[in-house]
Amino acid sequence: MQHGLSTFSDDLQRTIESRAAAVDLPTLDASHDVDELLDFIGQLPTAGKQTRGKRQPHLNPRIVRECFDLMQQWCDVVQAQLKEDSTVGMGDDAGPTDVLTWWRKRMERLSSVTEQLKTKTSTSVLSVLLAAGRSGSPSSAHALLYPPQAAASDDGAATGGGGSSPEGKSTEDEEGKSEAAPAKQQDWQMGYPSGIVDLTRRWKDVNMKLTEAANEAKDNVKYLFTLDKFIEPLYTGTPVTIVDALPALLNSVKMVRTIARYFSSDERVTDLLVKVSNQLVLQSCSWILGSGTDAPGGDTIDTGNPSLWTRPPSALVQRLRDCMELNRAY
Repeated sequence: MQHGLSTFSDDLQRTIESRAAAVDLPTLDASHDVDELLDFIGQLPTAGKQTRGKRQPHLNPRIVRECFDLMQQWCDVVQAQLKEDSTVGMGDDAGPTDVLTWWRKRMERLSSVTEQLKTKTSTSVLSVLLAAGRSGSPSSAHALLYPPQAAASDDGAATGGGGSSPEGKSTEDEEGKSEAAPAKQQDWQMGYPSGIVDLTRRWKDVNMKLTEAANEAKDNVKYLFTLDKFIEPLYTGTPVTIVDALPALLNSVKMVRTIARYFSSDERVTDLLVKVSNQLVLQSCSWILGSGTDAPGGDTIDTGNPSLWTRPPSALVQRLRDCMELNRAY
């Protein structure tokens, strides 16, 4: 009962910590009308359906840039979550409940990210980049990043009030302007189109790995928490009672090893058994150094005395034998 209350309190505390450390993905500016943006994207012609002789609509380059930056941040955030190692943050004496807790927290974090990516605002980011990436000719792609007003302002800056300039500089200004347009075109072709395509490919790969990792975490939590009731005696029992609980625990581990999709690897099961061994050692040490009356001799071990050699031999020897029996049974 006491262990159950303690476990509930610990789980509640972990849940609070998990919520406080939730992964929040950046989103589009709230000033954007997502429904209107998606409707506009649906009206854009695809690369194979260009209409000749008509001015094609283009996305606002500022929105394209914002979506581009957002997706780059998403890729970085998700990849950082995927690189988390189950051994990080665990001490050398970590027990099996630490493994269960780690997988549960990982499931919560990855599920949170997945749910955020399913929102209409998040899906619109990908829609914008896909629409920009398939924008027909190089000229229409160029217009996404360099709108007419920007080009006009650049031309004005290039002329620099050419009417008042000396005639000797007018030729140089014209040559400079003729070189500026191809340079911008080249920058766009080498930057954004290839950048958008590469970024969407990167996101596809990251999103696939995120889905797989989220499925792994859910599957592991599903099977690992079937061991919870068999792991509890390792924390509440004595070496004598733990011996009786070992067969059920190891049979459950064997079942998980057999039917679990992700936790069936040697690495996963070995790590879990290492944590079980750690807890058995800790519980045995607590049993030897702890207080209480042993049934056989009735002698009481005084926890205030740090020296084992000054303790009642019969009670101490009995507890040592209990730990040796637990080791043999395990």
